Amino acid sequence: MGKVGRALPSPVTDGLSTDARFGRYGENLNIPLLTPLHGVADEGSYYIATSTATPGTGVDTGATPTAWVATAPYIIIKNNDSISGKRVYFHYIKLGCTVSGGSGTGMCYNVYTDTINRYSSGTGLFGPAVNVNTDSSNISITQCYAGPLVATAASASVRRLGGGVFKTGKIVVGDSYVLSFGSDNFNMGTAVTTINNVYFNHPPVILAPQSSMLFYLWLPAQAGASTFEIEVGFWER
Repeated sequence: MGKVGRALPSPVTDGLSTDARFGRYGENLNIPLLTPLHGVADEGSYYIATSTATPGTGVDTGATPTAWVATAPYIIIKNNDSISGKRVYFHYIKLGCTVSGGSGTGMCYNVYTDTINRYSSGTGLFGPAVNVNTDSSNISITQCYAGPLVATAASASVRRLGGGVFKTGKIVVGDSYVLSFGSDNFNMGTAVTTINNVYFNHPPVILAPQSSMLFYLWLPAQAGASTFEIEVGFWER
């Protein structure tokens, strides 16, 4: 038990007892010992999914994602837990260019969610996601797909959660793009034409059981397939 204390309470001397402090909705208010992500990692809830076991190799986009197509995402991540189970909280997506398709005039992205399994066919699974805590045996509830994918038709519950331009001009080997979900350090990034390392913010994305997150890439005027090494970080609770 404790007391609601939205306002800062009076300090208590070390060694004395006091009531627990709660917010107006009953949530426990506390000070994290380290960053918030250390907490979810320590309890065995944080995972990273990478697209390949061999560093420096990537997953190709296919030659023709030169415009947005609803049934052609580059990444699909499904929360495979049962209804009323855990949710997936996305932290970031990182793309590192390993092969440039050539002749492109830019690279654009979009993020969608849907309440159904949207994967139909395509390059296939990557990962599986691994737990970052070596003392945890927890296994991820996600299924991660990447490549020139084919998605099923959207349900009536599909949601577009934003997008943008990673780069203007042709992508080059060595480019690195990070999309950070839910950061309060709002950074739009800068799209440039030379080799670049870009950090973009994005609103939070939370995936309920049996739902899908679709990440789209398209590269206007691209002549051939580009490839990217993919890394996705998230926690499950």
